[in-house]
Amino acid sequence: MAEISAIVVSPFKGVRDGEIYPRDIEVGDTVVGDLAVSALRDGMAELRDGDADHGADTAIVNLGRLKLDELKALAAERGIELGKAQTKAEIIAVLDPATLPTGPSAT
Repeated sequence: MAEISAIVVSPFKGVRDGEIYPRDIEVGDTVVGDLAVSALRDGMAELRDGDADHGADTAIVNLGRLKLDELKALAAERGIELGKAQTKAEIIAVLDPATLPTGPSAT
């Protein structure tokens, strides 16, 4: 499976894979690996053109593209209790990517 990569669309502080200190990640930067997955999930980055299916990572990416009300509806449809989760990031963290469909038609 190829490593997932994304282009940053909103600046944030993050720790790149293999590093230990956070730094400023700027708009237009390319992020890869776990940082890319986190940035995609939180809506801070977009999947690079040409990136293919990445299993559970794709489910996270697809979740990040949904609006808040769509995420809540997905959780309700799957019978997943959100508890105190109210933000997109919190709801996505509750949804288990391993149980979600992957690929372009997943959402």
